[in-house]
Amino acid sequence: MFLLADSNSMFSGNGGIILLLLCVLFTAAAVTAVFAVIRRRRYERQIHALLEYLKRVSRGEYDLKIAENEEGEVSILANEIYKIAVQMREQAEQSKQESENLSRALADISHQIKTPLTSIQITLDNLKDNPDMDEQTRRSFLRAVSTQIDRTASLVTSLLQLAKFDSGTIRLTPAEITAAELLREAADSLEVLAELKEVRLLIEGDARATFTGDDKWELEAYKNILKNAVEHSRPGETVRAMVEDEKLFLKITVSDEGDGIAPEDLKHIFERFYKAEGGAKESFGIGLSLAKTVIEKDGGIITVDSSPGRGTTFTVRYSVSGGRLFAQDAADMKTGGGDHDQTS
Repeated sequence: MFLLADSNSMFSGNGGIILLLLCVLFTAAAVTAVFAVIRRRRYERQIHALLEYLKRVSRGEYDLKIAENEEGEVSILANEIYKIAVQMREQAEQSKQESENLSRALADISHQIKTPLTSIQITLDNLKDNPDMDEQTRRSFLRAVSTQIDRTASLVTSLLQLAKFDSGTIRLTPAEITAAELLREAADSLEVLAELKEVRLLIEGDARATFTGDDKWELEAYKNILKNAVEHSRPGETVRAMVEDEKLFLKITVSDEGDGIAPEDLKHIFERFYKAEGGAKESFGIGLSLAKTVIEKDGGIITVDSSPGRGTTFTVRYSVSGGRLFAQDAADMKTGGGDHDQTS
């Protein structure tokens, strides 16, 4: 009897422990299930929020609050979605800006082309309506028509060049360029204009200094820079192009003795179609923009220094080590001096 009672007591004790364990396991399972439901609902809310945000993104809204997301896989996903949304916003803003720029450019182009075409139309109407016009007047009108046609062709050519650079279809071919020879060739192409304006063109400095660039497009760039200087010079004045080898970089300066540029115009000098008050009537306002594009494509930096009454100086720097110069470094560099051998 004693053994039986002891056995029953032991069984009763083990049964209590087992029952307690079952209660603990049941409770743990219940708590786990509750947490799983809560977590699932939280995930569902987060996923729902992300889906709603994606709908807003599709409508052009980009206002997801990353700080509101908790840690975890959903938060990582939210962060990645936000990064994509930021990129989309930046692209949308850039696209809007490009669209506005294109609209302005088209308006400018329309105006630039319409002006010479209108002049041509008026001149031709005069020739047609006056069959008995004297020969001298007729020739004068025909020369005017020819001039306007040349201006329109030049404008179209420049616009095509800029369009090719914008679209990335132009591939520059690097070569070693002797700066003085390049400037001489550019000056020779402007000989007639310089004579008409009674302006002297001088190429000075280091006759052997070289830099790396596309010779064809660099020639086009310096034609535009020198042409701008000649157009803004008065009879009897001199336009000087100076080449200097400053060890770390090659420097080319083009200076005129004209009226200079007002501060409010100076900051826009490289903008397309921008024409400062008092600028040359025959200018389209795109030559300097094209020059800047070419020079920067070849790794150079172009800056301008001018003020009313003391002329204008364009400074271009190319790294002789083949690296690219930084704009701020170039802006901080001071213009060097010294004696130089004149090449012409």
